[in-house]
This record gives sequence, C-alpha cells and structure tokens, in this order.
Amino acid sequence: MRGRFCLRLSDGVAVLFLLLVTYQTRAQSTDAGANFVRDVQPIFNARCAACHTGNEAQAGLRLHTRAEMLKGGVSGPAIVAGSSANSLLVARITGEKPPLMPLAGKPLSTAEIGIIRRWIDAGAPGPGATGEPSWTPVLSPRRPDIPEHAEFRNPIDRFVAAYFQKAGVAFPAAISGEVFLRRVYLDLWGLPPTPQQRLEFLNDSSLDSRERLIEKLLAAAEPYSGHWISFWNDLLHNDEGVSYIGDRKSITPWLVDALQKNLPYDRFVRALLNPTGDGDPEGFLLGVNWRGDVNASQTAVMQAAQNSAQVFLAVNLKCNSCHDSFISKWKLADAYGLASFYSEKPLELVRCDVPTGKTAVARFLYPELGGVATDAPLKEKREVAARLFTSPENGRFTRTFVNRIWKQLFGRGLVLAGIQLRGTRLRCPLPASDHP
Repeated sequence: MRGRFCLRLSDGVAVLFLLLVTYQTRAQSTDAGANFVRDVQPIFNARCAACHTGNEAQAGLRLHTRAEMLKGGVSGPAIVAGSSANSLLVARITGEKPPLMPLAGKPLSTAEIGIIRRWIDAGAPGPGATGEPSWTPVLSPRRPDIPEHAEFRNPIDRFVAAYFQKAGVAFPAAISGEVFLRRVYLDLWGLPPTPQQRLEFLNDSSLDSRERLIEKLLAAAEPYSGHWISFWNDLLHNDEGVSYIGDRKSITPWLVDALQKNLPYDRFVRALLNPTGDGDPEGFLLGVNWRGDVNASQTAVMQAAQNSAQVFLAVNLKCNSCHDSFISKWKLADAYGLASFYSEKPLELVRCDVPTGKTAVARFLYPELGGVATDAPLKEKREVAARLFTSPENGRFTRTFVNRIWKQLFGRGLVLAGIQLRGTRLRCPLPASDHP
C-alpha cells in the first residue's frame, strides 16, 4: 500500500504503528507489584481526582502523592504501607467499610483494586523509591515478532488475529463490498462514491480490488487533502477566521501542500516546531501571539509549549503552566523547561502570576532523550526541540499519532483519552466500528 496515511510515516517510524497494542498489553500484564506512576496514579486520576485533589479535597484526603495517602484525612491514614488488608483506602473501594468509593460512577474493577492492593502490599513505593524516575518514562520502541498466520498477510491483521485467539473471540466475517466502498470513501475523501465509482468497484472481482481502491483514493491529492485538512486544522488550532491580525499567521496553505506532497509525519512536525524558511508554518509556534501576553502562563512561548506537548505527545501542560499540577505528575518547572526551547531570553518561573525568582532551564519533558546547552541560542534550541519530539527513540510521539488516527477512523482511540494519555494500560484493546 502506498505510504500516505493522513501523513506518511517515514522509514523506521511506520513500524511503531504496529507496536502500540503489543507494548501496552505487555505493560498491562505486569503482575510483580505495581508501579505508582505507571499503574496506580492513572486510576486515582481517572476515578478519584474529582473529589480528592486540590485544596478542597473531600474529608481532607488528597490522593496525589504517597505522602498524602500515608497522612490521610479526617478518618486517618488512607493506606498502611505493606498491608492492603489494613488500609482504609482498600476497605472503601471494596465496600468492606461503607460508603463504597467512589461515590459517583461505577465501582473500581477487580483489576484496578488488584493493582492498588499489590502496590500497597509492596510497601506503597513512591516515585524514586525503587530507582525509577518521577516521570513516566518515554515509550521505548521495540520491534516484536509478527505472528504467523495462514490466511492474513497484513501485519496488523496478524496481531489482531493473535489477540482474538488468545481472548477466545471469533474473528468477524469480512464486510461486504458495498459497506467497504462506502467506508473507505468517507474515511479518505469525506464523500460517498458516485454511482459510476460504485459500479466500477463492485464489478471488479480481482482479489486485490480493495487494496487498489485504497491506493487510488490516497493518490488523489486534492480530494484527499480537502477532507483531511479539517482534521489537521482542528488538531493544530489553526483557523482562517478574521482573528489573524498582528503576528498570528494561518498555516492552512502549508498544511494543504504538505498533505498533497505526502510529507512524512516526522518531517511535517519538525517543520511546525522549527520553521526556518519563508514558506514554513511559523503560525503554529506563534499561537495566539496577536492577543499579547494575557498572563505569565499564557505567553506565546508558554502556549507553544502547551500546544506542542498536547498535540504531539498527548501531555497536558495547561495546569502546570501556572503551578504544579494537582492531578498529574507534571510540575511548573516542566512547563517552563519546555517553553524555554522557544524563548530567546531566559524565563523566570512565575507561580499563579507571582514571580518566584527562579530561572527556568531548557529541559525536555523526557530528558532521557537528550537536551540542549543552557546558553544555546534560540535557533539551536528550536532545532533540538524538533529533533527530540520526532526522535525515533521517542515512542510516545508515534504512539500519540497512532491513537489520534485510530480515533479518527474508528470513532475512539486505542487509549480513550484524547487530550492526555495517562499511564500505559490499554483501555480499549480492539475498538470496533459501530457505523455501517
């Protein structure tokens, strides 16, 4: 099949499309204890954060850190390190001691309770207690063995078939030609097929008719780009409206050209993050610069950091652009560290619009991928940032892209969260398409 898939993944990156399921399934199956950042904190963030974070935490109990759980609230310590059986938190989430928590929504699943129990029984180790970093390590890419299958040639089909076999699920029958035709036209062109296009396809009895139709639709640059430009304009917060005054610039013409030329995704993102030529899309980094600096957390460079992290890594930095986040691991210094890559001058950390007197250091969100000299000029910092975002070792970059495309085509992502990917557990192993 031709390389274009919304934007082509260049060699060395395309294979990671296949790795998202295998990586997350492997992470999910770890039984020897539980990692707080990777396994436990995402449960608290998703199910408990509404009531037990921030200054107004109910019953005085905050579940953001290990220390806060050991301290507990008005009912005493939430956990007893090393003993889940004697931990009030476990008694609440199992219903052993009413009221059953959480009060709203479904109770925690058996698997979620098991993760929390294993973590507590292991001594409730916090970030750094076992030598692990306080941030979630970047997803390291790996190349798994493709399962053998007598019928399927496509690697994705083989991985899906292996999952179905392990789960005891019958493989669904292939959809009809009519259904396939309608889906592929709507997915790639955003239009239904014409009567002539319908007859042409249905009268083609060759074994590779579907594959050749996909190639044909992808090769048609204008209808393809005309449909997918909406996806990219929305994702990149780009608009052709009347608000383009001052320094803000539309990048729509560049986006259309990139789609029609089938620009590889890593080169596409590097151009957005490090515009160097007259035709490059500097509007993405400029963000809402035309509004001026609304406050310390909404300057142009801070918004460049927020947008690039959220769009390309599914990391939400909005809360910790003002203060250390109450619901995630990210700190104020993390947001300023990334923003420093886009700033010509040093940035002072400002918490809730109050200067701290501390100077930020340019530091990537996943420092194991590399960094930049503290005295590097803006040109070099942008180059380094673009390289770190798109590094072949930055599996989160590709993982985020795969999840977004999967969601666009199937209606929901492999990981349900669209704004921020928390943890590594696969919440939606094989999303089925419900539309006809």
